[in-house]
Amino acid sequence: MYQRVYKYLKLFESRKYQELEKFQYIGTLEDTDRLCLETVIKHCGTTNPTWKEIRHFVWFLNHQLSACEQSNVIRTVKGLKEFTVKFMIDMSRDFATSSMPNREGNEDIIKQHNPRQNWEHSLHPYLFFNKNRKSVTHVGLALNGLEVVNFCESKFSMKISPEVERFLSLKVNVPKFSQQKIRNVSHGSDNEGYTLLKRLVNFMNISIEDGVEIISPDENYVLTQDNLTKIMGIQTRFRCQIPVVLMGETGCGKTHLIRFMCKVAAYDKNIKNMFIIKIHGGTTENDVIKCLTEAESEALKKNRKVKVDTVVFFDEANTSNVISLIKEIMCDGKCRGKPVPPFLKFVAACNPYRRHTKAMIKQLKGAGLGWRDKEPSKATEKLGEIPLRDLVYRVLQIPDSLKALVYDFGKLDSDTEKDYIYQIVHNRLKEDECSFVSLRDVERAMIFFKFFYTRFIALFPTQKKTSKATESLLLALTVSYFARLDSQDVDKANARTKFEDHIIIYTSKFKCLSAHHARNYRPMLSQYHDKLLDCMSIEENIARNAALKENLFMMFVCIQLRIPLFLVGKPGSSKSLAKTIIQNSMRGQNSKNKTLRQFNHVHLHSYQCSELSTAASIKDVFHSAVKYQEKRKKNDSSFVSVVVLDEVGLAEASPYLPLKSLHPLLEDGTEGTGSTDMRVKREDRVAFVGISNWALDPAKMNRGILVRRSEPSIKDLIDSAKGICSDKGAESRLASYFENLARAYHEIFKNQPREFFGLRDYYSLIKMLHWMTESTGTILTIPQLRHAIKRNFSGFTATEGFDPYKCFLERLPELNEVIPAILSSPLMKRLYNNAVVLLKCKKSKSFLAAAFNTTLELTKQRNIPSHFVIHCESQAGKKKLFAFQSLYFFEYFIAEYRGKLVTIIL
Repeated sequence: MYQRVYKYLKLFESRKYQELEKFQYIGTLEDTDRLCLETVIKHCGTTNPTWKEIRHFVWFLNHQLSACEQSNVIRTVKGLKEFTVKFMIDMSRDFATSSMPNREGNEDIIKQHNPRQNWEHSLHPYLFFNKNRKSVTHVGLALNGLEVVNFCESKFSMKISPEVERFLSLKVNVPKFSQQKIRNVSHGSDNEGYTLLKRLVNFMNISIEDGVEIISPDENYVLTQDNLTKIMGIQTRFRCQIPVVLMGETGCGKTHLIRFMCKVAAYDKNIKNMFIIKIHGGTTENDVIKCLTEAESEALKKNRKVKVDTVVFFDEANTSNVISLIKEIMCDGKCRGKPVPPFLKFVAACNPYRRHTKAMIKQLKGAGLGWRDKEPSKATEKLGEIPLRDLVYRVLQIPDSLKALVYDFGKLDSDTEKDYIYQIVHNRLKEDECSFVSLRDVERAMIFFKFFYTRFIALFPTQKKTSKATESLLLALTVSYFARLDSQDVDKANARTKFEDHIIIYTSKFKCLSAHHARNYRPMLSQYHDKLLDCMSIEENIARNAALKENLFMMFVCIQLRIPLFLVGKPGSSKSLAKTIIQNSMRGQNSKNKTLRQFNHVHLHSYQCSELSTAASIKDVFHSAVKYQEKRKKNDSSFVSVVVLDEVGLAEASPYLPLKSLHPLLEDGTEGTGSTDMRVKREDRVAFVGISNWALDPAKMNRGILVRRSEPSIKDLIDSAKGICSDKGAESRLASYFENLARAYHEIFKNQPREFFGLRDYYSLIKMLHWMTESTGTILTIPQLRHAIKRNFSGFTATEGFDPYKCFLERLPELNEVIPAILSSPLMKRLYNNAVVLLKCKKSKSFLAAAFNTTLELTKQRNIPSHFVIHCESQAGKKKLFAFQSLYFFEYFIAEYRGKLVTIIL
């Protein structure tokens, strides 16, 4: 192997091109090992390469040179072998060079895991001699006169002879550089897509009878030049016995590409040639070994007989401690010391190592209560000295020997992304459902669009006649994107306001959409929120605020479509309330509301997460939900189980990383082990709702829809107070206080040194004031107001000049009025459990109150400034005893005794 490579490199280095054209390696040894190795290192393209990089360079180049020697084509064209050897040396450098840097020491651990070369910034022109010895497959090449250049950009160039140019143009179908870029079958012409598929079939040596049309094994997959290049690269590594580790962003198509590649390899054969295990915090070594055993058994049973590779795919390999076993399998070829069969091919997918920007960290902290551990030094899980929460993906360190296998998968360029979107939209709007796993947001948006267009809008009609297609699209965009943006709308630079501006711009470009309706986006959305809320069973004095409306709407839609939902917000943002209302209202045919009878019967399976939660405990909840759903569906086809993880943010801090087990459960409806056809249809899955007070890992929320509720605005606080005091009498008596109370709370929340007071304290204050005025039937008194404020906003030790009570004093100066407090009087104990009624004037129907009297007096005055009025009935034989029920801050009162008004000073 090394000798073949060495002799070709030696001839190429000495420019003996005529001898190179006729050279055939016959297995003889030449020169010393030192000279051989120095020559290989000189041409491998890496300064100070590792031994693994040298070996990969030699393996790949030897494989390509061997295929070149065996090809019948190479002898027919003069100068072709010279061009091929030179091209293959460059190609081998690209294959052999790991994307990861060879950095050691005290360097930043993130830099140690950052690719030194990105897929987008590297050249990937390939030329392969197929196994049939008759054809050649290329990718990424173009002809520019008597030069071969890179297809997209002419950074790579190599001069060729006229004979080679003619051969590449006519026999290999290398296009002219000036021609338009080849596009996929769905967005371009059928011939262009068919050409890409035909190249792949020929390269993978799949026999197709002449005249038989090649049919794509997955019509929903977008085969592009970029994907074709990656598949060829992976297959070539397989042939050279080099395992593959793909590193790329979540949702960019890694898993789907491997699935499509395996489907093409098993073309027209009824076999299972891909086994996938989705790694997470709960994955054990036994799970990995079980997957390997199943793959080996299937390979021996069928796959080897039809000469098809069996692929074992470790998805998200760097999220669990089993990465050490994966390293042993892929690098050492052993599993717990036992040799791994060479006919098994291994692919691992890793999430990249990227740190959030400071702006993003600040934004994430604004979701709910922020991070569970405020200080980085107190974080339980770290990558080096970096808390995992500061990373875009919660990943563990890759073993050094595995880094050499990392193959940067890259990102979707804008053209490829448009192709994917086109294909998803094209397929989702068909009558037949299809399965697609890349670009999750776009796929989900199309699912939502179809739901709103076919069902929701018809069942929840609004008064204003609008474009059905436009409304469906706007509602789909709301659920997919709008809800995850900052829920505050304080200024015009707000993220949600910018989103509306973009909607107006883009809807105006399409004649089929109504830009006028897009300008009324918020009112339209509010109408549907109200329509749905009116159908729900809601108790009196529940504030119908914006948070509750949005939470209910999002939860309702996501449960219907079995799309995972994450609700993240501070305590008091109506998350649990929305869950309770959904459970009480959505009872299928037993629902109180007629409209809701046409939707699912919902049953919640709740699990309280904690820092001790494990992946097994979360899986158990899903298992019980699935079994219960299967049992109930036999008699009720609309029944759906909903897994609700309460305080899911606490499990995020668990050292067992249990939430990683959610990835396959949310995406495929399975635990992620076994063959590729184990995915559960969406309509057969259980629904999922995750409720958290704490910020979550973005990679997790990418698997579902996110609703991120930040602190409500002053307007939201006022509306909530009006909702709590919804009966006319209480609202009229307290209406003058709402704005000042809301502004005082908003100021307290903004200025408090730490998160101590929250929304529930504000709601409790409003409820207490409402109860006081409701029970007395009179306006609010100053002692009542003072007591309610201190009852709900005390307990915080004033530090650094912060005093919550002073914030209320600034907004409500009447609280400064001095009233003598005589709560410690011995008479209080004697005046207990006796009848108490209010003193009310029979003529004016107004209530009477005492002024600041300090002695016992008789008075008939009825126009005294109001504090609190009481009528105390004396008991026989105890003329001086007066009793009081539950009263608040009562210092002195007017009482009626024997028909006269008296002031009682305690």
